[in-house]
Amino acid sequence: MLIDHTLYETGIHVVDFTTRGFADGVYFYRLEVESGGKCFVDTKRIVIGK
Repeated sequence: MLIDHTLYETGIHVVDFTTRGFADGVYFYRLEVESGGKCFVDTKRIVIGK
């Protein structure tokens, strides 16, 4: 698993995300998972308002 350009072993991981430095607005993030030769890709929306 690659999170923030770091490869992780299979399992459950938590990633802290800070909005410091981001302007208010709508952003998108993408989750890409590859396991057993299958790929899963999902894009989600996050709204930042301070």
